[in-house]
Amino acid sequence: MPEILVRQPPSVFPSHPGPGFDADFGRDPIAFLSRLASQHGDMVHFPLRNQPIYLVSRPEWIATVLSEQADRFVRNIGIDPRQRRLFGISVTTGEGDFWKADQAWIRPEFQGPEHLAFYTNSIVEAALSRSQGWADGQEIDVLEEMCEITMRALARCLWGLEGVREIDELSALIQLVLDLFLSGVPKEGDRLFWEYCERLDDFIEGVLKARLADGRDRGDLLSRLVRVTAKDDRKDRFNRLRDHMVSLSTVGFLPFASAMCWAWFLLARHPDSEAALHGEVDEAALARPEAKDFTRFPVARRILAETLRLYPPLFHIVRHVAVDTVVGDYLLPARSAVMVSPSVLHRDARFFDEPDRFRPDRWVGQGIQPRVPFSYLPFGAGPRRCMGESFAWMSGSLLLATVARRWRLRWEGNEPVAVDAFFAVRPVGGLMMRLERRPSVI
Repeated sequence: MPEILVRQPPSVFPSHPGPGFDADFGRDPIAFLSRLASQHGDMVHFPLRNQPIYLVSRPEWIATVLSEQADRFVRNIGIDPRQRRLFGISVTTGEGDFWKADQAWIRPEFQGPEHLAFYTNSIVEAALSRSQGWADGQEIDVLEEMCEITMRALARCLWGLEGVREIDELSALIQLVLDLFLSGVPKEGDRLFWEYCERLDDFIEGVLKARLADGRDRGDLLSRLVRVTAKDDRKDRFNRLRDHMVSLSTVGFLPFASAMCWAWFLLARHPDSEAALHGEVDEAALARPEAKDFTRFPVARRILAETLRLYPPLFHIVRHVAVDTVVGDYLLPARSAVMVSPSVLHRDARFFDEPDRFRPDRWVGQGIQPRVPFSYLPFGAGPRRCMGESFAWMSGSLLLATVARRWRLRWEGNEPVAVDAFFAVRPVGGLMMRLERRPSVI
């Protein structure tokens, strides 16, 4: 058998004093990673936060990391205390047999036709309810509005909450804890973070006690989690339920809301695409579209696909190398980290023509599959591919159709929109847009 020859990838070190590229990465991580890939190729080593990082930008190598040899590239090593406090050990953060077992029964909850219909219809109902309070000519923070719609839908379809007070309390707690987690503010911010995590736990405990006493299956995810964990002891059961529910709520909340915000921004800047969407929803003439109507909105789905290409929910995917592993013809040592950036891949001219242009029609005739496998990763890939992907496609498309039937959203800014990439790619400080009621809809 011939010996496999491996080599070291090019290494880049900062010209300024310090342990690595922490400041460069912190200022604009997407621009930083794009520059590294452009200047140094598809595999480049660089130091970040006292750890060796390998940025991988070739699709077939990405397939090795995320799919073909996924067991050699783990999700979490040395998870920080704040992250563990918020997300716990769950289907989004766990590893090994624990993660595989929970993944096996939770994933189908997001893929069955009945579940998808319930979740998707919850988004439509939340969009209709929220938009009833809008007024012609009003300026709104579109990110805030999409967050409210998303969280109200999740409160119903994941948690089974029906009362306005409960929904408002859950929404406020999750958004506040997530804001504190993302702020990175030491001392006072940390104190508030831990304090509000306790408040969130108290709220969840109250919900669980009421649910256990009620015993009714409301069709939501929590009802099924309660049933599956019935044999767990009391403390383990609470921790397991709490970790799964908080993880799925936060992971499903801000990335989805941010993507919908970018969709409205892009439509406002591209009147032809906006007109195509309005034509589609007018032809469908559905005041309240449902999950079964998803296939009637291919334009909406292509707009969403192109939005996710230009503004993928996560700008990077990180895996830690568990054992020395050869990727391509490079040896990646154990305890180093691999970084894959959808933001870099999605704007690479090798994989997408005119990569910086918003062109929803590029998806005509190919569904949501890219020309090059593993070059389009809005939901990740491999065994850790986002379990809510089908829900996101359906609910995102129908949310666009629901709102676009009644409203145009106008962006009147002139300056480039600054991007905050951490946790979810979103506009810094929100995004103000003006509402314009469509004259053809009463």
